[in-house]
Amino acid sequence: MKVLVASDGSPASLDAVNEYCRLSASNPHEITILTVDDVQPYGVLNEEMRRNVETLQKQIASEAFAASEAALKKHGRSANYVERSGHAANEIVEWTEKNHVDLLVVGARGAGFVSRLLLGSTSDTVVCHSKSSVLVVRPAKHPDNVEHSPHVTVAWDGSDEAKAALEYLKSWKLVPDARISILTVLPRPRVLPEDIVYDPKHLQEQKSQLDAVCSEFRKHYHNVEVHVVESTSAASTIVGFADRHSSSLVVIGDKGRSAIQRILIGSVARHILHTATCSVLMVKKAK
Repeated sequence: MKVLVASDGSPASLDAVNEYCRLSASNPHEITILTVDDVQPYGVLNEEMRRNVETLQKQIASEAFAASEAALKKHGRSANYVERSGHAANEIVEWTEKNHVDLLVVGARGAGFVSRLLLGSTSDTVVCHSKSSVLVVRPAKHPDNVEHSPHVTVAWDGSDEAKAALEYLKSWKLVPDARISILTVLPRPRVLPEDIVYDPKHLQEQKSQLDAVCSEFRKHYHNVEVHVVESTSAASTIVGFADRHSSSLVVIGDKGRSAIQRILIGSVARHILHTATCSVLMVKKAK
């Protein structure tokens, strides 16, 4: 698997390096750290000023590489290092596509609710335009859980995209002790009291079907649970479930494959991406 980590040396980008390593088994992924010189000078620069800007760009890139290298070394990993110049989001997406990257890892800015909604211009653009699967890493909301087995919530609706997400997790090879919850959210009428199950028969049928789907998946990960619930809002329920279970990661399948669909993303996926308190993996289905 080819992995690209976008890094600018910031705490968010170092979180991205550390969280990717924490979630991944120590298998030989091909990791590349990419830094983009995104300093945009305004006005007309003389030769001396231009050299000063270029020197600053090189210094920023060098510091970003050094910080990422130190973080990787703590996890016993190594990487290739690439420096580009231009608009950060465009360069990241272009490099990802040209080099057939399987997983793009980016850090999200800020952990507050407003910051989560904004996400960060580079991260948001990359998620929308990348043809590769994207891991958006957020700072751990539950720092005490970082040393424990990661909990992963996988959104399942039976679609081809959801199936692709499960297949992707097999190829990614999470750490063996990862705890995985596969969650299906069934619709229910808004007027129905919360303590009443709308369709218990359908609920049980879906759970049995999900158990059958997971039989093959359990050959790769032993600690897998299935959950089927009713709700009026799938996105809010998935985010709430992940928060209650102190999930490190929410996994969702992206339904957008054309350029227009990638820009729009699905409403459920976008809601999860912008409101989840943990990291989010958006799996892009291969053509």
